[in-house]
Amino acid sequence: MSLKLDDIDYKLLYELSLDGRAPLSKLAHKLGLSKQRIDYRIRRLEDKGVIKAYSAFMDGTSLGFTLYRINLLMANLSEEESKKFLKFLHSLGVVWRVTRLVGHYDYLIDLCVKNTSSLMAFINKLYEAYGEKILGKNVAIAESFSIYLPTLYITEGLDFYPNREEHTISYLEPSLGDFGKFRDEDILPVINLLHDKARLSNTAMSRKLGISLKTFMTLKKHLEGPLIKKYYVEVDGEVLGYTPHKIFLTLNNRSKEAMERIRNFAKNSANIREMIVFTEAWDVELTIDVKTVADLLNFIENLKKDLGDIIAEFDEADIIKVYL
Repeated sequence: MSLKLDDIDYKLLYELSLDGRAPLSKLAHKLGLSKQRIDYRIRRLEDKGVIKAYSAFMDGTSLGFTLYRINLLMANLSEEESKKFLKFLHSLGVVWRVTRLVGHYDYLIDLCVKNTSSLMAFINKLYEAYGEKILGKNVAIAESFSIYLPTLYITEGLDFYPNREEHTISYLEPSLGDFGKFRDEDILPVINLLHDKARLSNTAMSRKLGISLKTFMTLKKHLEGPLIKKYYVEVDGEVLGYTPHKIFLTLNNRSKEAMERIRNFAKNSANIREMIVFTEAWDVELTIDVKTVADLLNFIENLKKDLGDIIAEFDEADIIKVYL
């Protein structure tokens, strides 16, 4: 049975989706509650598993990174073998996310590297360790990556429908940043910390990183803008009764107009929380959330109604779990 939230919970999650680092005083003013009540509400949502992370949406192109996808079809792995496989992937240091599916592929591996040499080094290590288990593979380069906020499981609990924000990284038009004296070795630990702990105070972050507060604040100032685009809350939709799915689209038309139609559809469809445009495999990958099979079928019907003339092939897969 899914967890029930009240109006204040939804409004609080909405404000945190706009700014995951919003101070308690600002949230208290917005919701008309004391800072103590806001703090209690946040801790309660964290304890119940509704809030799973406070993230920073980051444009890795500012550091020269490109997003690659490796889609794997694997021989059956036991749960214990699967855990070892995931641990191995993350030990290689370049994997950002792994998604387990029920569908044509078993694992979708998202990794960020700076060049094809690093990509091939990863693939070689993957085959050295698990080549006998790999039944099929496809490698694709991301052209763009977009998220849409607030997500469905926040908007459905509000008494108004907010304008959805679209935040996009373009890998075809990288925004290389100037980070002054800071090197990758200085920046990457900050990125890792902000990956799911973006709401920590500046003091707490500097302590965790083992650097002075002054150094941290200088580094953070350089990162916000070219690298860090937004702070937001990540909500676990499954706790609230939603199930995630992947929708894969192969297009018969990749014109500028066609891609603009897809982007407009994604922004205006509350079910969609993420979209990736690829150069290989399929053209567009959507991550959606629904509560029932009827909701899923309704989404697919609307998708085909609005975009059917530019969709050549369509596929859907259930997401088992996402590992970050």
